[in-house]
Amino acid sequence: MMSELISKLEAYISGAFNREDFSVWFYGLSRDAEKHYAGSALEFVYEIESIFAEASSGGWLEHDLKDELESAVNEQELSNPWHFTWGDQQQVILAGAPHINFDFESM
Repeated sequence: MMSELISKLEAYISGAFNREDFSVWFYGLSRDAEKHYAGSALEFVYEIESIFAEASSGGWLEHDLKDELESAVNEQELSNPWHFTWGDQQQVILAGAPHINFDFESM
C-alpha cells in the first residue's frame, strides 16, 4: 500500500493527473489510514496531509506544492533503504541478498 501512495504522489508531481483527482483519491486513503498503515508509513500519510493543509491555507502555487511533495517522497524513499524506483520499475532489495552491479555506461 505504501508503494501505491508513493506511485500516486509521483504521478501527481509529474503531471499525470491533476490536484483535484489526487486529493479525492488521497482523502479516501487518509480517512482510514490507521487501518492500513502503522509506524513510519502512517507518519508519512500524516506528513502528506500536513503539506496539503499548509499549501491550502498558505495559498501556495502548484509548483511549490509539488516541490514540497517531491522532497517528502525523496526523504521517504531514502529512509527505506530496501526500496527504490527506477522509472516505472520498483525494486525491493532483501537484506543479505547478493548484490548485482550494472554497468550503465556500456548500455
